[in-house]
Amino acid sequence: MNKVNKQSAVGTKIWIEDMDGNVVFGLGRYWILDMINRLKRLQAVVEVASDEVYDRLMSDQLSQ
Repeated sequence: MNKVNKQSAVGTKIWIEDMDGNVVFGLGRYWILDMINRLKRLQAVVEVASDEVYDRLMSDQLSQ
């Protein structure tokens, strides 16, 4: 998410839908499947995701 100022923000989410409007694939799902393929262990993916979320939260806290 890109911050415009402290009171507003701009963000996007992208996904692919089939002709019936059902979600087929999104970037989050791609990331999870790609990381499972790379790391070969779901627990390792959870650990990486947890670290990334923590880093993002800390980065947001420091920029305020």
